[in-house]
Parts: sequence; structure tokens; C-alpha cells
Amino acid sequence: MVTDLSWKAFDNCDLSSSYLWTCPLHWDRRKRILLHNTPSAKLIPWAFVIFGLLFGYLCISSVLLLGLALFGKISLSLIQTLVCVFLTILAGFVGIVELAMLLFMGHATVGYNYCIKLEKELLAVGRPLLPGKLDILGLILNSVVALFSIYPYFSTCFALYSEYDPLIIWRKVLLPPSSQTSFLFEFAFHFLRLLLFFPSTLQICRLFPILVMGSTVGCLLIRSCINAFDRTPLRIGQGHHAISAMLRNYLKLEIVLQLYYQMSSTCASTLMGVGLMLEVVVNFITLKMIHIIPMPLYLVCPSLAILIPAIIHLLLPMAVDIHGKTGKVIEKWRRHAVISLDKKYLTRRLRSTKPLKFSAGLFGFNFYPIVRNTKATYYGAIIYYSTTALLSVKV
Repeated sequence: MVTDLSWKAFDNCDLSSSYLWTCPLHWDRRKRILLHNTPSAKLIPWAFVIFGLLFGYLCISSVLLLGLALFGKISLSLIQTLVCVFLTILAGFVGIVELAMLLFMGHATVGYNYCIKLEKELLAVGRPLLPGKLDILGLILNSVVALFSIYPYFSTCFALYSEYDPLIIWRKVLLPPSSQTSFLFEFAFHFLRLLLFFPSTLQICRLFPILVMGSTVGCLLIRSCINAFDRTPLRIGQGHHAISAMLRNYLKLEIVLQLYYQMSSTCASTLMGVGLMLEVVVNFITLKMIHIIPMPLYLVCPSLAILIPAIIHLLLPMAVDIHGKTGKVIEKWRRHAVISLDKKYLTRRLRSTKPLKFSAGLFGFNFYPIVRNTKATYYGAIIYYSTTALLSVKV
């Protein structure tokens, strides 16, 4: 079930970004529902941040730097190249996911909110834990929200001080080191760096808690509903009306998953894709570039190498468990159909009932289902590509 501490993490996620501009998707902590904003004038600041700063400043400018370095027009150091690659991947993914939320999340929010209502109908939600039992998941979720709330301020100060933002890289490439500038120019230049980088960091760190909270709480809601089904299989023997009520609730859950398919598939593909690429990169940097990268910047990589697998291990088994639990529930119902008062009707209905599962995709296209084999394949891909990078690239 979704505990009070988990709901508090979702509320804190909205509270930490309440002073920012309006985004397509956000959590209403007063009504405890997910809201979707259609294109309107209030999304103009968000559009400027996405298209002007993320796509224009971080992504395209970094791609131009990498392209000029590739064709020999300019010379970039190894650290500058890694920074450009990292900003391109991060800003590109965040921009794509934000656009997907704007275009496809209307029906998803309806399904998500109805799933909250359905769980309240099937069992008591938010009951306190037993005395002495610690809510580890709730603590982790609140820690994730707190981390991403303070990260924009530290990362912006660090990037500006260490001169790892695209604007300062362009200046080093275009202007000779011996060029003299006035104090007013230097002040305006560094203030412009702050104006361009800080809102971009805020938008990036606003998106990831929403993805983590939405995915985790959504999985918990569905698991709570499935556990309610699992605890009441013997009601099937009561006759036709009890059978219809039980299967009707299961059909409601299937419809809910179809309604927020776009949101769940986008979250799954984004978190798994970004997690795979970033984990390989930070594993490589942590193990082979300790003598190259300056120490303040290097410390970010070991922390990410631990944080990313922790988030993956938190979310992926929960999504995989949905398919396994629903399969077991349906098998129990099929075994109980033998002694049912309405055997023919129940057998016919259960024959058309399939286990629930999540899929990873983007813009309506399915990439792969998230089932038991997916977890082993995904962990194997991280190990394989990390090992290949470590053995193939010499630094």
C-alpha cells in the first residue's frame, strides 16, 4: 500500500517546485491528484526553458562544440568533451520527456487519479505501519525529493566556479586567453551564464522527482489493488454476481493501465535509457579517470555510480512484480473455477483475462515489455557495456 510517508514525499515534490513556472504535469498536494495542463499562455515560460535553454543552449550548443571538435576546427580537452556529451544526453532526454508529457498525458492523469480512487475502494489506504516497522521506501522517496531540491543550487555554483557550462567553453574556444576585457563585460558575461544555466538545472531537477514519484506511487497503487484481489479469491464461489463484481474491478484496473500507458511507458523508457547510459559513463570515469578529472568534479561520479543503481533497484523490481502477481492471481481464480457455482461463465471470462504488465516506449511506440526476464537483461546490459568500455578505451 501507499503509506503516509510516501504520500508526503509526493506532497514535498510539489512543495519544492511551487515557486517555479507552470509545467505540463504536476501534483496537487491539497487534492492529492495529478494535474495535466494543456497548451496555453501559462506554459510560455516553460516553453522558453525547454526550447530556448535545454534544446537551444545546453543541447544544440554542446552538439556544435562536439561537431567542430570532431572535424578539427577547434580543440576541446577531455573534460570539456565529457561535459558536452553529458549535457547533450541529459538536456535532450529531459526535453523529449517534457514534450511527451505535454502531448500525451491528458488521458494518463485521468487513469492515474482513478487508480487512486480504485485503491480506496478496495482497501484502506494510508494506514499507519505496525509499531517498530520502518518505512524504508518512504524514507528513500523523501530523500530523493530533498536531494533534487537542493541539487540545482550546488550544481549551478559548482559548474560556474569550475567553468564547465557551454558559454564559458565557447568563450575559451573563440577568444584568446590573453584578451583583456572590462569589469562591466566580465560582470555581464558571468551574470548571463547564471541566467542561462540555473533555470535549466531547475527544470532538469524538477522532472526527475516527478518521474520517480509517479512511477513508484503508481506501482504501489496497482500492487495494492492486486493484493486486494489476491486476498479475496474465495468470493468467486458465491455465484454469478460476486464473480462479476470481482472481474469488473480487475477490468477497471486494466482500463486504468491503458489510460496512463503513455505516462508509464515514457517514464520506464526514459529512466531505463538514461540510467543505462549514465551508469556506464560514471562507472568508466570512476574506475579509469581518477588521475585525470579534478577532485571536486570526480567526487560526483562515485556518488552517481551508487545512486543510479539504487533508483533502478527500487523501481524496476516493482514494475516486474506487477506482471508476476497478476499472473498468480489469475491462476488462483482458474483453479477455483473448478468448484464455482457458475463454472462455464467464470471459465469463459478467465480465458480472456490476461496478466497486467508495463511496457517501455516513447510517443506511442512499444520497445519491450517489463517482465521477469527484463530485469536480468537490463542488469546484464549495464555490466556488459561497462566492462566493454573499461577494456576497450585506454586513458
